[in-house]
Amino acid sequence: MVRDDVTYPLTIEVTDWGTGRHPQVPERGRAVHFSYRATATEHLPETRVQVAVCAVDSGDVVLLCDTVDVYEGVGLPPVETGDSWIGPSGRGASGGQEKIACT
Repeated sequence: MVRDDVTYPLTIEVTDWGTGRHPQVPERGRAVHFSYRATATEHLPETRVQVAVCAVDSGDVVLLCDTVDVYEGVGLPPVETGDSWIGPSGRGASGGQEKIACT
């Protein structure tokens, strides 16, 4: 992972994804659900790592984006797995997409 001119020894892999209605808020419509795996090969200088996640269509047009916390701690994390939902949101484009849930 690279941020500005710093390279972090962290790899984030999306392991599965799909679309559907979030079971806790189905009235919001269809959203993107994805699972991920975060792997660090060395100690991380940050205590919290967020990554931008975007859903794109078959023409690589970005449909929606959000940030997801993939690591919170200090040092060398084990392989961490998680999942999250992004979109749709009740807010306008200037407010960004609202994260529905992250586990």
